[in-house]
Amino acid sequence: MINYIPVILVVGILIGSVANFSNHTFGGGAIVDGGTSVTFAMIKCSTDQSGLRETHGFYFSAHARNGILQGHWDFASQFSGAENKGGYIYDGKSDGKTYELKGKETQDGICNAKVPKDVIISGNCGRDVTINYKTINGLSHTLTGDVKCLGTTNQ
Repeated sequence: MINYIPVILVVGILIGSVANFSNHTFGGGAIVDGGTSVTFAMIKCSTDQSGLRETHGFYFSAHARNGILQGHWDFASQFSGAENKGGYIYDGKSDGKTYELKGKETQDGICNAKVPKDVIISGNCGRDVTINYKTINGLSHTLTGDVKCLGTTNQ
């Protein structure tokens, strides 16, 4: 899995001006970083009833910046130069063993569905664990991957 520590800092700075609202504050900071453990992930599109679409994996990363959980998530397109399916994380919680991240889907170059959409990414922390991704009032996906959770949020 790619080391996202430098990316986390850059993404947090870029997203900080977009997502400066949160329902959960952090005691000492927290990081939730994960993705699929294989280089592809199959997803079902609400715009396509013919079957599944292949992606080059699912990745997400969130951290506390100024007491606010922020980050990004992304299904990478399998086509060179194509737009991914992804967005930002603006809130969430983690107890170091489980996590639940709330975000917005802001682009969809894989399924070409209408955006923005509210999303929730959740599951257990650890290696080879289930990652749950769902859009509110939409499709859900269950993936397998590795999720690192450092620190905890104030519930």
